[in-house]
Amino acid sequence: MEKVTHYHLLPEMGPPSTICWEYSMADNSCLVEFEHFVDVIQQDRISSPILDDASAVLKVVEAVYESSMYPHCLSVS
Repeated sequence: MEKVTHYHLLPEMGPPSTICWEYSMADNSCLVEFEHFVDVIQQDRISSPILDDASAVLKVVEAVYESSMYPHCLSVS
């Protein structure tokens, strides 16, 4: 079983509030990614624009850091 737990630390400290999600279904994500990888090679085609995706993700991460008011040194341009 896959489990994701989110712990939210409160400003006054003490025990964090906790939310837990459990996923009982099989995780076939690695198989799906591998099959896509093989298909891209066999069809001699270009996969999705991975670098553009990575840049977009980093911009979202930077926006999250900025909105959190947490001191950080991440900068994406």
